[in-house]
Amino acid sequence: ITVNNVGVSYKHAEFYGDWDPQACDDMIKVNIHSVLKMTRLVLDGMVSRKRGLLVHISSGSGYAPFPLYSVYSGTKSFVNNFAESLLYPFTNLCVFSSEVREQFRRIFTVSI
Repeated sequence: ITVNNVGVSYKHAEFYGDWDPQACDDMIKVNIHSVLKMTRLVLDGMVSRKRGLLVHISSGSGYAPFPLYSVYSGTKSFVNNFAESLLYPFTNLCVFSSEVREQFRRIFTVSI
């Protein structure tokens, strides 16, 4: 079992045009490239053993436009589609791909 549980986001909501290009590149490296590299590292072994599970931790923001978090939303959309795309060609080899997507929640705290 391999769990791809990576992700960075913005420090605060921001329009894409106002965002630092280097921060954008860094987010893509963490949220997409690391998932691709880790999957590539373990996939051959899973296929040769005819057994394996790839779990990709994603986000609900990958399923709907999220204007002030456009790059983050786009990277999580990639993870969603990548996980689903891997499911079909490897299922007959007992290597499965799945995603876990976190939904938006309101968190309440009590202060005294």
